[in-house]
Amino acid sequence: MLYYFRGELQNNYQYCVKKFIQEMEEIVVWLAEGKINDNLLLEIIDSIINENEFSESLKLNIIETLWMNNYDN
Repeated sequence: MLYYFRGELQNNYQYCVKKFIQEMEEIVVWLAEGKINDNLLLEIIDSIINENEFSESLKLNIIETLWMNNYDN
């Protein structure tokens, strides 16, 4: 839940808002196109919030998912 106090975001996630917006720009397109599923989306969001960068396993999972999706179409 988002709380605003004097025009400022008050939910303890201010530290990752800019990064979240930048990272999610392409990911929402993949989601809208059906290229990634909900489980992968949750992994990505969790990584954006809790880690400095995507883990190698998550990067590989994203690449594999996008590759398989493009190969199937």
